[in-house]
Formats: sequence, structure tokens, C-alpha cells
Amino acid sequence: GKVTVVFDNQAAVMAIGARKSGPGHWIWDKWHALAEEVMRRHPGAKLTIRWAPGHRDIPGNERADVEAKRAAQDRLSSSRDLAPTLQRPLPFSKSAVRQAYNGELKAIVLDKWKRSRRYERTAQYDRRLHKGSYLALTEKLPRSLVVLLLQLRPGHCPLSKHLHRINKADSPICPCCRQADESVAHYLLHC
Repeated sequence: GKVTVVFDNQAAVMAIGARKSGPGHWIWDKWHALAEEVMRRHPGAKLTIRWAPGHRDIPGNERADVEAKRAAQDRLSSSRDLAPTLQRPLPFSKSAVRQAYNGELKAIVLDKWKRSRRYERTAQYDRRLHKGSYLALTEKLPRSLVVLLLQLRPGHCPLSKHLHRINKADSPICPCCRQADESVAHYLLHC
């Protein structure tokens, strides 16, 4: 015998042969298991997968379209009318679980950061320090360099202007050019 399954979705036909796991791959695992069961019950049968453009007078396709439209309009079937695979709760999507977890983690980090004693002072200079982009940029840098970057932002770094303010240097003047205070802007942009 010959068994032909027709899909009106090219991506679905391509996904059947895909070996790479991804979102919703469990559906194809179930599909493969059902196909194997059909082949086991009907040895020698030939299974053919085909794509057909939607709405091409294929009775099963027409019925599937009607059912899909009904479901989209929220007139869902009762669970006993569904295929056994769909009567059970759907498995969790790893990517959705990971995304939810990361979102919760970011909220916790932000809350802790805002309640820390350093937040108010640091927030004057940059409210985005807790964000992933800053952390991603600095995660591979040595700690000493990250500390220096954090000190540069408010100007609390080992430059003459700051050292003079905390009585660790005799003068705020730049030792290189002796023309202006050695501030962060002067050091990075002018001298």
C-alpha cells in the first residue's frame, strides 16, 4: 500500500527531515513515532510526504483549514476530541524557560542593585551599569581594569585632580603638559 501525507506548509515538510533540535521539535518526534507505527503495522507500505499549495481541493486539507480557523476564533475543541499527544500538557520550551529565568534573574539583580548602598551614588553617573551590555563588554577584562573604568566615570581615579582633592597630590595640574587640571576629560581628550 501507499500512504501519502500532504502538507500545505513548505517549512513543515522541510522540518520533517531536519535532525537539528529546535523549538517545537517534540511535535516532529511524535510525528516520526506515528509514522514508524504505521509502517510497523503495514510492512511494505510506502510513505510519501508531499507539499501542496493551500486550498487546492484536497478534502483533508480543506477540513484542516476549517479546524484551524475555528481554533483561531477561540472555538476550541474539547480535549477528548484532540489527538492523544495533544490531550496532555505541552512540554516546556527550553528557550522560553531560559528566557523567563533570565528575565527573573535580571529583575532580582536590578532590585538588589537599587537597594545597595552604592546605587544612588553610581546612578548619578550611569544608571545602566547593571545592564547586560556593560557587563558583556567588561566580563573578559581583568578586574583591575574594570575597577579603573568604574573610577573614570565619576572622576574618582588616580589622576592629579582627584588625588589633589583627597590630599594625595600637591597639585591638580597635569604633570605632563602643566597647562590644565589633570581631569578624566583632559587625560583622555587633550593631553
